[in-house]
Amino acid sequence: MLGRGDIVRALKSRGPDARVGEAMTTDIPTIGHRQCLDEAFRLLQDKAAPAVGVVDAQGRLIGLITASTVGEMLMVRDAMPAGSRFGPWGRPAGA
Repeated sequence: MLGRGDIVRALKSRGPDARVGEAMTTDIPTIGHRQCLDEAFRLLQDKAAPAVGVVDAQGRLIGLITASTVGEMLMVRDAMPAGSRFGPWGRPAGA
């Protein structure tokens, strides 16, 4: 993952010719695509990670969850009219 902080550090230390592989963070935690969002939130907090990678059944990266995307999701949910359902998070468990 190449985040804003990674880019700034690379530019300061190596300049604009820095290679992506030298600047990126490679040790982000991962979570299976069928695991609960609560687990992803816990990993973001406990590991102080910039993101949590979402992997499919074969272990391939299929998405990222970041504090920004969590915040955006919460803002959209809070903006919805009372009683509205917000994606799969508004469904009863097992539905």
